[in-house]
Order: sequence, then C-alpha cells, then structure tokens
Amino acid sequence: MPGAIPGRPGRTRRLVRGPRPEAVPTLVAGACALVGLLDIAAGVFPHFRHNRVHAVAEVLPGALGQFAAALSLGVGVLLLLLAHGLRRRKHRAWRAAVVLLPAGAVAQFAYRHSVIGTVISLALLAPLLRHQREFEALPDPRSRWRALANFVLMGACSLVLGLVIVSANENRMIGDPSLADRITHVLYGMFGFEGPVDYTEPTSWTVASSLGALGLLTSVTTAYLAFRPEHPAARLTQDDETRLRALLAKHGARDSLGHFALRRDKAVVFSPSGKAAVTYRVVCGVMLASGDPIGDVEAWPGAMERFMDEAKAHSWTPAVMGCSKTGGEVWTRETGLDAHEPGDEAVVDAADFSLAGRSMRNVRQMVKRIERAGYQTRVRRIRDLGEGEPDRIRRAADDRRGTDTERGFSMALGRIGDPSDGDCPIATAHKADEIPGLHGDLGIERISLDFAMFRSAPARGEKIGAGPVLRAWRGLLVFLSRWFPIESLYKFDAKFSPRREPRFVVHGSSPGLPRIGFAALQAEGFVNLALPRPLRRRTPAPRPCPHRVTERGVSAA
Repeated sequence: MPGAIPGRPGRTRRLVRGPRPEAVPTLVAGACALVGLLDIAAGVFPHFRHNRVHAVAEVLPGALGQFAAALSLGVGVLLLLLAHGLRRRKHRAWRAAVVLLPAGAVAQFAYRHSVIGTVISLALLAPLLRHQREFEALPDPRSRWRALANFVLMGACSLVLGLVIVSANENRMIGDPSLADRITHVLYGMFGFEGPVDYTEPTSWTVASSLGALGLLTSVTTAYLAFRPEHPAARLTQDDETRLRALLAKHGARDSLGHFALRRDKAVVFSPSGKAAVTYRVVCGVMLASGDPIGDVEAWPGAMERFMDEAKAHSWTPAVMGCSKTGGEVWTRETGLDAHEPGDEAVVDAADFSLAGRSMRNVRQMVKRIERAGYQTRVRRIRDLGEGEPDRIRRAADDRRGTDTERGFSMALGRIGDPSDGDCPIATAHKADEIPGLHGDLGIERISLDFAMFRSAPARGEKIGAGPVLRAWRGLLVFLSRWFPIESLYKFDAKFSPRREPRFVVHGSSPGLPRIGFAALQAEGFVNLALPRPLRRRTPAPRPCPHRVTERGVSAA
C-alpha cells in the first residue's frame, strides 16, 4: 500500500502526546484575571471608610491615597492583559505578574484599606513561585505593528474605564456635567490636564491621578511594543527551500499538496535524519501545518516529534490541515492528537478523463462555448513562458480575484512565475490566432481540482430519505455558502466526475477547535485581519496560483 509504514523489528516508538491545557497555568491565569478585576474595582470605586484598618491608614501620608488609586488601577489593567499569557505558560508574563502582584497588594491596602484584597493579591504569589517551571514557554513571533493595535485598543478601553471612574464619583461632582463634558474630562485627564468636571477635595486629585495612570499606561505599553526588538515570524531560508525541493524530487509523488510546502510564509522543522520535514505557519497562537509531512514516510515520526516539541516550547496549539488518510493515521498514532474528515479532494485522472457520455454534457457545453469565443488552452512549464508573460498572467490572476486578499494556504503556492519554480506546469487560455501549445504534452497523470469542505453533507442531504438532522445540516451549509465556497464548489467538481480522496484535520482537545478553525479561516484568506493598505509595509505581495496540477504525482502550481 502506497504510503504505508513498514514495521521495524525491535523499534520502540516514543508516543509524543499533544500539549493539553495544564491545570496549574489555567487556574493561575483565572486567579490573575480575578485579582486584576479587584484591583481595577479598588481604583475606580470610592473606598469604604468603615473598615477596621482605617485607623492604621489615617497615619499614612495624605497624598498616598490618590497615588495608590492610580497604582491599583494600572496594576489591575496589566494583570488582565497578562492573564492570557499566563494561561499559555509564557515566562515573560510570569515575571511581570510576580512584580505586579505585590504592587497591587500595596495599592489595595493603602487606598481601599482592604485586608482581603491585599491577602488575595499576595496569596496568588505562592502558586506562581511554586510552579515556576510551568511557565517556561518562549515568546511568539512579534512585530512592531502590534504597537498600533495596542494604542487603539488600550485607548478605547482607557476611555471607557475613565468614564466609569468619572461617573463613580458622581455624588461628589460640582454641578451636573453633560456626557460630552465627562468625555472631555477623561481625554484631558489621560494627557495630564484638568478637564471641565470639578469635584470636592480630595476626590478631584484621586480622579485626576487615575485618569493620568490610564494615559500613562497606554503610552508606556505602546512605546514598549514599538521600540522593543522585533522578532518576525520564521520564514523559509534558501537552504530550507533547497532541502525541501530535494525531498520533493524524491518523495513528492505521494501527495498532491506536497509542493505547497514551498510557500515562503511558512517555517519548517526537519527530522533528526533530515529525511522528512513538516512546514507550518503560526496564526493566532495556532501552529498550523498543511498536507502530509515531506519526505520518507519512515522518517515522518521524527519530523512530527520536532513539530510537537516546537509547539510545546512556545505553547502553541498544534494542528494539521488537509493531510491524507495515511498522514492522519501517523499523526494520531505518533502524537496522540485526534483526526476528523471535514471534506475531500477532487482528483481527475488524465488517462481516464473523457468528454463523452451524458454525464459530461455540461462540460462539453462549456468547452464548446469557450471554443466559439475563439480561445484555446496551452499547458506549459513556467520556464517556457515568453518574455513578459509571467507579469501578464499575474495581472490576469489579480483581476480575476478582484481583491488584495489571496484565498488559499494548504492548496496554494502564493506566487506565479518565480524562477525557482521553473518545472511547474501552468495552464493558460489564448485567442486561437495566437500560437497554440499542445494538449497533454507534459505527461500529466492526474489533476487535483480543489478541496471541497463538507461535500458529503450537501450531497446526502438533498437525496430522498435524508433525515431531519441531515437536512438541517445541509440547510446551514447552503446558507453559509453565500459567503464560503461550499455548495458551489462541490457542484462544480461533480461536472468532471472526479474521484474523491479524503483529507483530514488533525487537532488536540475539542475545546481548542474553535480557535483552530478561526486560525484556518485566517490562513486561507476568508478572515482578513491585516492593517489598512496605507499602513502596510511596502513589500512585494505574494502572487496567487490559478491552477494546480500533478505531474507524475508531483504537485505544481
């Protein structure tokens, strides 16, 4: 059986379990968020005067209350921001929490005179210090563009929180300021100026200090993100690409998606022997691989182990899109992950394809319509394109797509006409008066049309005898087809009578599926979180690949 793993007597495989949500980091993150909310509440709402430790607080310097309120507010916001990093076991989040928790405890006691709030803040230090080794995950790839996102989000949150602070002391306001006056007061206060809202003393100083803390927090975090050393996401190096091409030349015939491992927005991990590799891209904390591993099937476990080790080191969620049945079996056996079949790949065998027969009537009509319009098809290699033709093909692909967002990740190369892709076949349509090429002159054995997501549900749901659950599921998919190519794709594929090869999604625990699904939608281009065009870096945009064919089993774009 192609792709099967022969047994090796005496060999013991090490089962690499996928990283599951750890109890300690999850509990600590939840407690950190709770303490952050308590600190924010202590800084926002007036402190209680009827407290047993009020007599102790009376001997503190008079101005300490105002500054402690600002400190409590700032610490609370930062702890909320750190909770996500603690849940993902990030070491830098742990270090920051260890510093901030005592500061929050001091603020709780000095401003709100709360023994309970102080004890809770300090009590959280115990599990943080005891389980320090649980928080050793490396940082994610980062970019200075996060500074802009931080400024917008923190600014908006600071504005809302500032309005709460201003309104929480309404009984000490002088007069009845309007909402516009309150917003103006918040904005002025965040920049350190007096606004139009007046309070009785000492509330005026407390509100001013808290608003100033929000503004300072926004500016400091934005400056830190803007000026910290940049660590961009990993990309294929020239050496990586050379090694991958060598593996594809030897083993690429087994998987039609293998060539797309050469996307240059992916990183790669190799097996210890160098005979297999897994390419991936990190999206929203998900380490997303696509297709089967590249290379010798016997060396797949070593590459998978490196993949899982990398995911664990960064606390990324591992997932694989579009692997074959053999790939899914090896992934689940070697890593302990689960696999599901969300759809299948439509493959046309060139030797068996024919336009004859009633089932191909619609395809024949399409062919005749194109011929009557004066077009013929040419199939060539990239290296055989004429001068200037790659640029014309790229422009045509851009015009057909009609958007800056390229759809495709697991089944798209992301470029056309690159000199390194000279062996890739490409199909183009030309007017008949141009010099035609030959049909089927490259020895192509099979053509992979596309991947049809959830194909079986619409197909089975429209048949007689389908149950209510299946019909309801089909109705939902038909509704979603307004935005995603679900029903239209499988109906288009059906015209060519292709054979279906199942493709699988490999993932960890079920609660992580929504996150993996969102990352996959973003990677495939259905969800675009990119910056507006005027704010993007001016780098050459990746180009789409309009066709995907397999030459003697080697996928090409």
